[in-house]
Amino acid sequence: MDEFIGEGLLIEPRPVQHTNHPVFGYEITYGRSRVAWAPEFWTFPHWVAGADLAFLEAAAWTRPIRFRGGVGGHASVQRTAQEASDAGVRRTVFVHIGRPTICAIDSGGTQDLEFASDGQVFLIED
Repeated sequence: MDEFIGEGLLIEPRPVQHTNHPVFGYEITYGRSRVAWAPEFWTFPHWVAGADLAFLEAAAWTRPIRFRGGVGGHASVQRTAQEASDAGVRRTVFVHIGRPTICAIDSGGTQDLEFASDGQVFLIED
């Protein structure tokens, strides 16, 4: 995977632990802003720390989803929210929203969390 560089924009692939083959998220830098795109992972990616905005895994809600054979899976929203906070992420938006998380959203148990919706636009400052 190669990085992309163009007029103040840098997009770099970054590894995530998700399954038994190489999987990547992206670290996006524009001016002084840093965005992490990591929609699928089993363990919280260390390179997300300190991001201004991070798009993170939301397939599971309270318990992680483990793949057959123990080769990875999906982290839970509840664990990921805490890890993002501990890692100094300024704004966390959950994506790759799975059925357990949809049920939690529908039951009203997600007040302090932000979930992306189709067509939503996110602006960053340079």
